[in-house]
Amino acid sequence: MIDDLLELITALDRRVPRLEATGEIDIASDAARLRDKALERIAALRTLAP
Repeated sequence: MIDDLLELITALDRRVPRLEATGEIDIASDAARLRDKALERIAALRTLAP
């Protein structure tokens, strides 16, 4: 699960927003929130790991 979340974060970090495109600001904002949630989940999983 952690590896999958890290892969998601890597993909989100690679994406370059095109701010001139319609809706792109919302997409970039959603991506930033998703990245933050993934980092939170990784931290929680690492806390639970033996």
